Amino acid sequence: MATLNPGDEVLIPDPCWPIYLPQLQIAGAIGVRYPLDPDNDWLPDLGRLEEQVTPRTRMLLINTPGNPTGAVFPRPIIAGLLDFAHRHDLYLLSDECYDQLIFEGEHLSPACLLSRQEFEDGRFIGIYTFSKTYAMTGWRIGYVVAGTQLLKTIVDVLNANLTNISTPIQRAAQAALTGPQECVATMRESYRRRRDLVLEQLKASGRYSYIPHGAFYTLINVAGRNGESSGGRQFALDLIRVSNVTVTPGQGFGMISDEYVRISLAASEHDLRLGVQAICQLADR
Repeated sequence: MATLNPGDEVLIPDPCWPIYLPQLQIAGAIGVRYPLDPDNDWLPDLGRLEEQVTPRTRMLLINTPGNPTGAVFPRPIIAGLLDFAHRHDLYLLSDECYDQLIFEGEHLSPACLLSRQEFEDGRFIGIYTFSKTYAMTGWRIGYVVAGTQLLKTIVDVLNANLTNISTPIQRAAQAALTGPQECVATMRESYRRRRDLVLEQLKASGRYSYIPHGAFYTLINVAGRNGESSGGRQFALDLIRVSNVTVTPGQGFGMISDEYVRISLAASEHDLRLGVQAICQLADR
């Protein structure tokens, strides 16, 4: 609401966190999906982005590390996306809520490639949350990073829609940011260990397709060996009925992930081992 008018178009990844679309609808904006490539570690194709720009395009939304893919965009991709947004005079909205959950490589915010003046020009918006890094999901608190003038506009919109977050929650968030960070490293290592366990099982079952380098999710292709598939949604329903294992159908995140299901690395190693085994067994039937 601080950046878009009704009818404006926003480029969003496919697959992506499904709540992006209703959030855009509240502002009267239109989500236009750009594909992430499952054959290239779920990274975007900059050439395909160019094809989707119209006179109504106002914003590019990116998410790295990504949900549901766990993909981490490398520096050349981030630089290319930043240049793309600049050339088309777009806001760049960067969802970085998993920024501290990186297993290999680095998380690079587009803001790090901007000069102070470029940042203050107000075309970059960074979104962060305490839900992932500090496991404070139920506390419902996060923060925005943007240029001074744009931030004032965002604050005006927020003030018209909600009152303040309670003081104890704000104090807890402050303590999380300024306190010891060993707990973050411990949690990150637990996710990495679980990620590796899942990948080992997928490789042993012939269903390995990529390495999620961040966040705490992975997508698993559940198409049959002959390429036939009833889709992730039907597979998820069958999996509950046959094995009492729950996954999230890929089609909830976009069309490209229709033949996939998403699993969360927040489960225990024991549950992940049994769950992935059940997924592979059902997919191989």
